[in-house]
Parts: sequence; structure tokens; C-alpha cells
Amino acid sequence: MEGLLAGVGGEKFHLVQFRFSTDHEFCLAELDALLEMQGVDPSEVYCKKEFQPLVPFLRAKFPSEDCIKEVCRRAVRIKAVYLLWGVGTTLEQVAESVKSCPGERKHACFAQDQRWSVHVEAFGVNYQHKLKSKLRDVLIARNLDIFAFRGKVKLSGPDKLSFWIIECFDPEVRLTDGSGDAATKPSRNSERRMRKKEKRNQMREEIKNGLRPKRPRQGKKHQAQLEKQQPKNGDADTSLPKEVGKTCSEVEVGSDNERKKTENSVDNSSTSEEAALWTSNDPYLKKVESDEDIQRIIKARRGLDPKAIFFCLEISRATPPTETFSLKKRAYLGPTSMEAEMAFLMANQGLAGPKTLVLDPFVGTGSILLPCAVFGAKCMGGDIDYFSLKGKKGKTPFSSFDQYSLSHPDLLRLDFSPAGRCLREPLGGMFDAIICDPPYGIRAGAKKSGSSNPEKVKPIPKELLRDHIPQTQQYDTTELMCDLADSAARFLRLGGRLVYLLPVLQTEYMERHLVSHPCLKIVANCEQKLRFPLSRRLVTMVKVTEYDYSKADFYARESRKDFSVPSFENLYDYSLDHFLR
Repeated sequence: MEGLLAGVGGEKFHLVQFRFSTDHEFCLAELDALLEMQGVDPSEVYCKKEFQPLVPFLRAKFPSEDCIKEVCRRAVRIKAVYLLWGVGTTLEQVAESVKSCPGERKHACFAQDQRWSVHVEAFGVNYQHKLKSKLRDVLIARNLDIFAFRGKVKLSGPDKLSFWIIECFDPEVRLTDGSGDAATKPSRNSERRMRKKEKRNQMREEIKNGLRPKRPRQGKKHQAQLEKQQPKNGDADTSLPKEVGKTCSEVEVGSDNERKKTENSVDNSSTSEEAALWTSNDPYLKKVESDEDIQRIIKARRGLDPKAIFFCLEISRATPPTETFSLKKRAYLGPTSMEAEMAFLMANQGLAGPKTLVLDPFVGTGSILLPCAVFGAKCMGGDIDYFSLKGKKGKTPFSSFDQYSLSHPDLLRLDFSPAGRCLREPLGGMFDAIICDPPYGIRAGAKKSGSSNPEKVKPIPKELLRDHIPQTQQYDTTELMCDLADSAARFLRLGGRLVYLLPVLQTEYMERHLVSHPCLKIVANCEQKLRFPLSRRLVTMVKVTEYDYSKADFYARESRKDFSVPSFENLYDYSLDHFLR
């Protein structure tokens, strides 16, 4: 937290807010890739030592607002980027920090023709809407000389300024009990159930003590019985108690009025002219009661003190395309189709964009090439499975691209093994990125052209050679990964990227499970935890040196040196042991 609490002063510092997730390794990896696309060195923007995995905030210093907007336009894990005005651990410190902010930065925002709004967000504590408005009023209405807004309030629209008050609590201890011991934070639904249970218990105690009349039954059967028992021709029915037949509001109106009278008397006695700090005709900023409102905020914090409070101006808010391109809406799917979020992350890691050529040698249904086409890249894909390219029921991989009005990729039946590879290898490479999800045998096995029994292969007649599809055989996973790295070193341009997914067992993962190559360098290795014991790693490699064909044998030996793919033979045994514990 020390890096986030550093003084703002006269310099322009930005606050990056990530979408909170346990897969925090993707946040910095994606930010680095997007900055490199803008030609910006990530080390000049932020310090990696200041990033905490459990805190979704990062202090940064971007070169321009255009760079921020371009990053947010493509980002999946970034939620928003703000311009810091003030920071502190209390509202008083935040006000003093905003006061020291340069005047030229504030004058344009406080102009009379400028529309504005102030929002409140808390990380680690759930605030109700009323408490958010109280927190906003306590900070702004108390310091009108600092927050001298002259324009009108506008809650929506592109031509307004959105200010944010963000409270960040300790990520290690979200909630505390009365003794101060750490407790686990319940979910929002569990908190709602607890509040309802407490309210029911309170009502039962009031009914038991005679403070609240018993609520009449409201069921249909009970209402039918009441209609049968009601007297006819206006005769009075003395068999029923007086409360039966009344509505709930009629029964409780007396007790409610009494409670309201007592509450109003207590409020009137506690309210004084000194307690009202500020009053305005604008309903957006209401009167602030000093003691009562602050006590409500403290109660909502559940005994915790915020580790950092930010007052900042929103520059850009990211809108991830995962909802628009969700697999539920795709026209063509298969058992190995990549989910939208991971596919867009892979496209960002591969720096897919205009004037780039991207290859997916295991294209399948084209779910990885789709986000690359969204970003404007020229896409090319291949697969050894002819039927996945042909499609079914009138649907093909092109159907998903037509669904979103994207240009079609170039697809071909491709054997990516060295023996069956049909792509030319120009000097200097031809692809800017190779992005793929290689088959590992969990849901789909790896295949290559050939036969395990060459002696039984029959010659193909000449008239059938044109449309002939060669038979396939099993492709060893170790050979597949080594050939993939060697092919990337051959086909990629200098600075091109190889991005692939590697499923591993969480308990057995080691560095030797990652393939290496003398021409490639690993720049990112992010883990996404799946159902125990499985997880998968998004590995990004960059081509750093040109491929020397005279050293092909040396490259092959180095790639296979101390390399072994993760084994999934004990996958079901691990899962069984986990659920039997």
C-alpha cells in the first residue's frame, strides 16, 4: 500500500483499476503487451514491485490520455484508469491532498459550463446507495472551498466529468468480529440472508413481548375460510377476534406511528444548528449531519479502517467484449472452442492488430482467430481435422465471422508436423504471431499424417489423388511441443510472438514443463486455476534471434533437453482424492 499512498503533488499520476480476480498474473501481462503495442516501455509507466496480487489498484504514469484510451479499448482485465487528484487514509487527508493539487488542473473542471458527477466505490466493504451518498457529502460538502463545483450535475452522458471516491481496505482482513479477530468475508447473498434472519428474529421477539401484533395469515386457503366465516346481510360476527380481517398495514399502523413519533423526537432532540454543516438547493448534495452520518459510515465499514482513499477523475473505462462475443451467442461451436475472455487475452498477448498476420495451426472452430479479426489482424488458420473445417448442419468456422461482420480467415487443411508441413519458410519469417491451443489429449488428441503400419498402406489411384485426405496417426505430445517451438522460430518475424496454452497439474508443475528454444524467449507465464487439480498456463514467447538453418540439429537437441510435458495419467486419481477429503 505504500506505493499507492505516495503523495500526488504537482505531477500527474494515474490509478489503474483491474477487474478483481484470483488470476492476478494476467493483469500485468496484458498491460505490458498493450503498452508495447503503443511503443511505450512498461518500466517507465509503473513499478512492478508496487503491485500487490490481492489489491486491484496500481499507481502508474501514462505518457498521454490517448495512450490510456487505446489501452482501455482493448483491455480485458482493466476496469478503468483515473487521474489522481488526492490520496490519503482519511477523508481529511484526501481533502488536503486535493488542495495541494495544481490550480490549472482544477480550474477547467470547476468551470460553470462543465457538467460533473461524483461516484463512490469501496473495495473490501459493501456500501448501500444511501451510505455512498453520505460518504460523498461528508467529503465534498465539508470542503466547498476545495471542491468548488460551479457547473450542473449530470449523471450520464459523454460530455461530463466523472469523479470517484474509492476506498481500499486491507485485502488480508476484510471483516472483523467484535474481538478484532480476522474473519472470512461472506458473499453478498449470505449477508442478505443474515440480515433477513436477524429481522425475523427481531420481529418474533417483539411479538413475544407484546410490542408488535401478530401478523395475520395471508394464504389463499386461509382467505377462503375467512370468506366462508364472514356474516351475511351485515350481521356482526363475534366469533372472530378484532384483528382478523384487517390488513397488515391496519394492524401495525398504531405501533408504526408510535415508533415514528419516538424516532422523530429523538432526531429532533439530537439535531441542532451546529450539526447541520451545509445546506444546498441542489438535491445532489444534501445536508450533512456530522455525528450521525459519520457513525453510519463507520458502522458500514464493520470496524475496519481504509488503507487508502482516492479522489480521482475518470479518464477512460474499459468495456470488455466478452459479453458480445460470448460462446452462448456463437453460430458455430465445438468441444474445444475457446471462451471469449481467454481468446481476447491471447490476442492481446500476441499483439494482434492492423497490418499483422496471425496464424493458428490448430484452428478448430476459429474461436481464437475471431478476436484477432476483431482487432483488425489478417488471420490464417489450419487444422488436420478436415471435418471441423467442413462444419456441420450448414455451419462452418466462417459462420461466426459472418455473424459479427468480420473478414474471413484463410483456412486450409494443415499438418503442422515437420514431415507434413506444406507452408513455405521465407528467410526472416512471414507471421507476426502464432496463437494456438495445442491438443494435449484431454478433450482432443494430437494427430499427424501417416500410419502406424506403413506396410498396410495401399496406393491411391490417380483419379482420387485430388480429393484424397491422408490418414492420420497419433502425435506424441513432447514431439508436438518441440516442433511447435521450432516452427515458430522458423515462421515468425523478428520480434514476433508465440502464444499458447499449457494445461498442467497444480501439484506437479515445474519449469521444465515449458518448452524452450535458443531463438525464443519467454516474456509471460500466467496461471489460470481450473477445477482441482487442473490449471492452465498462458505462455508467451518472443523471437529474439534469426533462425540459422545450419544449426537445425542443435536447436532440436536444445529444445528436447530437460523437457517433459505434464502427464495427466493420475488426473482422475487426484480428483477423487480431493473430493474424498
